[in-house]
Amino acid sequence: MKKKNWPIVRFGDFVSLDKKQIIYYPSEKNYIGMEDVESETGNILRFGPNEKIKGMVFEYSNKHVLYGKLRPYLNKVVLPEEAGACSTEMMPLLPKENCVREWLAYLLRSKKFVALAMSSSSGSRMPRADMKILLDEKFPLPPVEIQRRIAFVLDEAMRLLKKREEADKKMEAFAPALFHKMFGDPGKNEKGWEVKKLGEVSDIVAGSTPNSGVPDFWKGDINWVTPAEMKSDSFYITETERKITKQGFEDCSTKMFPRGSVILSTRAPIGKVAISGVEMCSNQGIKALITKPYLNNVYLFWWLKQRADYLNSLGSGATFKELSSTALKSVSIPVPPLELQEKFADRITEMRAFQELQNESRKKLEEVFEGMISRLI
Repeated sequence: MKKKNWPIVRFGDFVSLDKKQIIYYPSEKNYIGMEDVESETGNILRFGPNEKIKGMVFEYSNKHVLYGKLRPYLNKVVLPEEAGACSTEMMPLLPKENCVREWLAYLLRSKKFVALAMSSSSGSRMPRADMKILLDEKFPLPPVEIQRRIAFVLDEAMRLLKKREEADKKMEAFAPALFHKMFGDPGKNEKGWEVKKLGEVSDIVAGSTPNSGVPDFWKGDINWVTPAEMKSDSFYITETERKITKQGFEDCSTKMFPRGSVILSTRAPIGKVAISGVEMCSNQGIKALITKPYLNNVYLFWWLKQRADYLNSLGSGATFKELSSTALKSVSIPVPPLELQEKFADRITEMRAFQELQNESRKKLEEVFEGMISRLI
């Protein structure tokens, strides 16, 4: 399947724009809008009648490929399985006899096509691809049989990626399920564990920010973490996006906290959790909990993670909510036997190690998939 013998042709030589519009009646057709399509994959998130839609829409069939021309970087391409109506921001493309629909979808999702669509776009806030310009762009066009083979190979690669994503989701559900099995509901203490205040079982350290207008305070070698870099799947943070100098550290009231401290965002927003993989400090939007000998930091991490809504309810403030040190210290936490906490932590460590291997494998699969598209499309 080498490209060198494929003719270079205009996009418009193997695709036509089907601009047939109809007045939309929810009782007659199902509807797909831009918001109903998942980026990159083309998965349809919602499909059915839409009572909110009025006026003119495009009509399509299962012979079309729907291309999201609004904000092309979102990469929304759909292979509809049945006829329906769609937003006029989604262009129904009709493959000609020399083009296989499934191959066309992969071409539209390729990085090359996305880049071309963006370069053709007009409008800064809501860019729209110019379909007239795209029709004149040129691409290598394989024979129809080769297109089918390419689509088959890429479908198989996509299937493997989806399986890996499903496995990742199962892994994400493992830790909360194990926590509930070993300790019960984190908010109810169904197993009657001893209850302590967070201020009793940990030392709570607040952060601060050096003067941003003094260059000598920044770009040093002291890790300085903020809520902005804490993600929903954060676990260990070993390096921060921004670092401060010794001068910057001494200028403000931030405090260093050791490796293994549990990091909790207490403003903008409340409830993000991570564990420090190295010694670091933080800004005022974070409080670090340095656990005492009878509280395991991994147990505390997962308890806090599952109590985010409750912690958020304790926040106060007119402009934005903030969880004060006093309020955090007074939060009650069940404290199971340390041996049981450590058993839980060991299982989580095993799970994380396996998850890291899965992540590496998924990244390699994604790289292979992208490489295949660049070679074959």
